[in-house]
Amino acid sequence: MADLGGSSRKGRSRGLEEEEVVVGFEDKDIAEGLQKCSQSLVGRILADRAFSVGTMESALFSIWGQPAGFKVQSHGGNLFQFFFANEMDVLRIEKGAPWLFKNYILNLRRWRQGVAIEEKEFAYVSIWIQLWGLPEYCKIKELGRKVGGALGEVLDVDIFIIKGKEEYRIVKVQINLDVTRPLRRILKIAGPDERVIELKLRYERISNFCNYCGQVGHEVRGCHEQLKDAVNGEVEEELWGGMAAS
Repeated sequence: MADLGGSSRKGRSRGLEEEEVVVGFEDKDIAEGLQKCSQSLVGRILADRAFSVGTMESALFSIWGQPAGFKVQSHGGNLFQFFFANEMDVLRIEKGAPWLFKNYILNLRRWRQGVAIEEKEFAYVSIWIQLWGLPEYCKIKELGRKVGGALGEVLDVDIFIIKGKEEYRIVKVQINLDVTRPLRRILKIAGPDERVIELKLRYERISNFCNYCGQVGHEVRGCHEQLKDAVNGEVEEELWGGMAAS
């Protein structure tokens, strides 16, 4: 009897369509969840290795000055959500981004209702880039902003002074950098006299990146491009060395 009944019900269900039901809710229905998430940050570690919630929570609790009520939740892969009891801690840590965790960039942003927590939301990182090779008469913020525009959205420009026997000035620009693309090593500029000047780019606080392909998130030993070239007997020189600024 069970077989006959099951077969009959299965046959009838094929020709039926379920009535679509959408259950609506308001913010007041999820007030507790909104309150909890409103004091949180979401982030992604730009790394080719996975990190556990336990590792993240223990290390960042210390790095971030033991914030009250600190908890970490995984959203799969290297996507995480960081909860805090105090708004001041949220603001302080958000302002300090990007952070480095195990020498990999931890890209953070404030949690926003209705915005999915997924990798593409963390494709851009605020990075300071030093422009080396500018003639002294070109070391002004206005030019730095124009040059930085070729690298991405310019967030800020500054003049960095290296003190030693003689002071040396460097223009640096803060860029909303697309880290899904290889880092640039050089940038060429030309003034009214059409003389081409080659600038070397040095990136601040990027730590681990690949000297072979220029990609953030892995090192040479984990580079698929180098492995592919090695298989084909076409390994080239590592061109991206010395791009990180201290």
